[in-house]
Amino acid sequence: MQEIEALYERRSVKHYLDEPLKEADRQALLDAIAEINAVSGLHIQLMEDEPAVFRHYISRATGLISARHYFALVGPKNPQLGRQVGYWGQRLVLFAQSLGLRTNWTGGSRRLGASTAQVDKGEKLVIVIAVGYGEDNGKERETRSLEELCAVPDGLDNAPEWFISGMKAAQAAPTGFNRQKFRIILHPDGTCEAKDTALIKLTDVDLGTVMYNFEVGARPHTVTWRNPV
Repeated sequence: MQEIEALYERRSVKHYLDEPLKEADRQALLDAIAEINAVSGLHIQLMEDEPAVFRHYISRATGLISARHYFALVGPKNPQLGRQVGYWGQRLVLFAQSLGLRTNWTGGSRRLGASTAQVDKGEKLVIVIAVGYGEDNGKERETRSLEELCAVPDGLDNAPEWFISGMKAAQAAPTGFNRQKFRIILHPDGTCEAKDTALIKLTDVDLGTVMYNFEVGARPHTVTWRNPV
């Protein structure tokens, strides 16, 4: 499965089968994590058989209680860490999707506090991503229109094809509570800028997932960001 296919097939899944990861899938994930960590400088980890992370009352209320494996998004503390884990975590999510696994981005202090992921001095566990074999493939969700999510100098009708393709992919990116509080701006010089439009700034993770999806959708064009990850 190509990455763009995984991008459009992927849905947030809350219900998982009570099964260990198959050895081939487990090794493929570990290899992908090692590659991402080497390139990004992050400390992402695959955590297996830790159902306690998903067993508190918040998980019961949201339905995310059957998960037992997850990615721990850990990295060196810096102002860009949120966007970094969003960007590289989304790459990992799409890879997992291509293997037939399902995922769900999720945070919360109780959940993060229950994790046994290794967090070295100067590092932070930002968020976790449930991963496993889904009981279903998740549900379609509503999205904001492209017009609401981007700004183009001469109007969306005059935007280059790569930008439209990138925006459609960005439209499919996972964001907290599906709020899609972002805007991608195409500047006259062809560079792009991703902005958080939330009134109360909570995290840059959403911007990271959106930027990664946008780049995948815009291929083979190479996106030049004014605010790179």
